Amino acid sequence: MRPPRRPADNPEARACGRITAGTGGRHDCPFLADRIDLIASRFVANATERAPAGAKAYFRQLYYELAISTSPHAVASVLQLADPERILFGTDFPALFEEEVQGLTQALEDNPLLRPGDLEMIKRHNALRLFPRLRHPSPAVR
Repeated sequence: MRPPRRPADNPEARACGRITAGTGGRHDCPFLADRIDLIASRFVANATERAPAGAKAYFRQLYYELAISTSPHAVASVLQLADPERILFGTDFPALFEEEVQGLTQALEDNPLLRPGDLEMIKRHNALRLFPRLRHPSPAVR
């Protein structure tokens, strides 16, 4: 029997470390990126050498999970920092009832800020790119 894979060896575990969950990252990061650059330039030794692209460039490398924030205002905030290829849709199920999840899904689908191809990326394809094993779930998951 093979020993279990360490998180550092598992690409899916590494991907999880780059996702800001619906607990605030999607709201805070767009507002904090410029502030971090300003503060770092004043108080962090060698900030420009240590992070030459600035905080915003590093925040753009993260993935943002929308959870229950599908309103145009919430999505607009995330789109200021991340391309649609970096946005994921999570439902918070089972914490929410199915009807609530359907309403949030509909709000995302009706969002005027998203282009036609963006929605499928956000709802499914971005997650499959990060977690390829979900393309073919095991029989126990089905």
